[in-house]
Amino acid sequence: MQDTDDEKRPPVQGIGGWLLCYVVLSSLALVVMLVSSIQDVLLIMSSPELLLPVLSTLFITIVWGLVYARALYELIRLRRGAVSRIRKVILLSPIVNALLPFIFSLALFMKIPGAGLAAILAAAYDMPNVANIVSSFLVAGIWYWYFKVSLRVRNTWPEER
Repeated sequence: MQDTDDEKRPPVQGIGGWLLCYVVLSSLALVVMLVSSIQDVLLIMSSPELLLPVLSTLFITIVWGLVYARALYELIRLRRGAVSRIRKVILLSPIVNALLPFIFSLALFMKIPGAGLAAILAAAYDMPNVANIVSSFLVAGIWYWYFKVSLRVRNTWPEER
């Protein structure tokens, strides 16, 4: 029996390939989140009437960013249990993304007498927000699937099978 090229190759493991792509994209997303948070602070300074809506979403964004950064750090450091944590973060990301426009609109409409749930939902879930939310669920589904079936992930974290 002859050796094939596949038998001569070392097992695929470590941060590389699609896993590297995930790490880079997630790191960039965290940077974008930080820049967006800075813009929110500048918005509060220029429009004090937006203090409550912006602060409510800013708080959630900062806490979520720290949770995501911690899970990503553990993944990069190849820590035990990192894959299960990053899968949870991947599953929760689109949910957080879907709740932020609602929380912003709710805080904004609290000052308007007689504003009902229909007005809050209409303001929160316009077409651009809905498209963003749907795409975040699709992206999360793809990455969750990757972390379930990837040979690189299985070889790097064998305890997480």
